[in-house]
Amino acid sequence: MSHETPDTAVHANHVSGNGGLWKGMLIGGIIGAAAALLFAPKPGRELRKDLREKSMEAADYARRQAATLADQAKTAAQAAGRQASALTSKMQELAVRAKQQTADEVAAAAEAASQAIRHAGQAADNLTDQAAAAAETISLHAEAAAGEVAKNKEEKS
Repeated sequence: MSHETPDTAVHANHVSGNGGLWKGMLIGGIIGAAAALLFAPKPGRELRKDLREKSMEAADYARRQAATLADQAKTAAQAAGRQASALTSKMQELAVRAKQQTADEVAAAAEAASQAIRHAGQAADNLTDQAAAAAETISLHAEAAAGEVAKNKEEKS
């Protein structure tokens, strides 16, 4: 998967396309100049001088074009580096946010569980108190009933 943005992809294609164009122009220019000089009616010394001058001009032109292409490549590399750095920062920021959100959700779940445990304990305490009160009431009723049964026995006897 490529990490090029549309801007860097276009710039890279532009640079590589220009490189082929310049190379073709340079080679064509050299061949054309050599052919023109070879077929021109000049003496050998003058022809060699013209060839030497044209080849130096072509070499200078090639050096200038190479420097231009190197600058363009450097600019493209710097732009890609800046974009990679920005992407890295964004990813780190998202990771921190996700970590914080997860921690917040875990804390909220722990608090909810703690409250549920407290409510369950309070409900158990209430049931225990109600059961004790009911047992006390039953005990009092049982004693009263036992007293009534004993009183009825005495009356019948």
